[in-house]
Amino acid sequence: MTVTQFEFRQLRKALNVSRSKMASLLGIQGKYPAKTLSDIEYGGRTAPMAVQKLASYLLQGTQSQTDVLPEYLACQALVGGIDYGIYIRTRYPRFLATAGCHPTKGMPKAAISDNEYLSIMYWIDEPVDDPTAMLTEAAVLVRARDQAVFDDLWAWNEYKKTDEYKKEMAYWKGKYPWYDGED
Repeated sequence: MTVTQFEFRQLRKALNVSRSKMASLLGIQGKYPAKTLSDIEYGGRTAPMAVQKLASYLLQGTQSQTDVLPEYLACQALVGGIDYGIYIRTRYPRFLATAGCHPTKGMPKAAISDNEYLSIMYWIDEPVDDPTAMLTEAAVLVRARDQAVFDDLWAWNEYKKTDEYKKEMAYWKGKYPWYDGED
């Protein structure tokens, strides 16, 4: 993958680092590594293939590469009869976290509710110094998602009590006798 000059600038801005620090992260050496990076960012020089490969890897977790994905992906997993919520942060620094009654021992955690925690299980990128603020923000989003799911279920159960629902189910059961009315 060829990294464009625009993507080099986007990467540095996404990581919020100076040209000197970015040049160091990318392994650019020489007398003036920040000037070399500036030349790459503005098209005056082509980056070596090794620098491009590293930059393309680092770009995977930045907004420019993930703007089609939500910041957090949520899914459920049933492991040993226990239902776990799994959350993947798609922005830098990326991580995999679980939601459950017991926080992961020795890993950063944030409370979702009185009896549920969000715990980092695995860092995809290098961990940040203090992930508490990031996890607290994620826990707020998880809490809001859980409330929205609960609200949807409540609304669905209320709808199932209406005459409109009963008429609709009678229609579908008449058309498809095997249809039991459940999704």
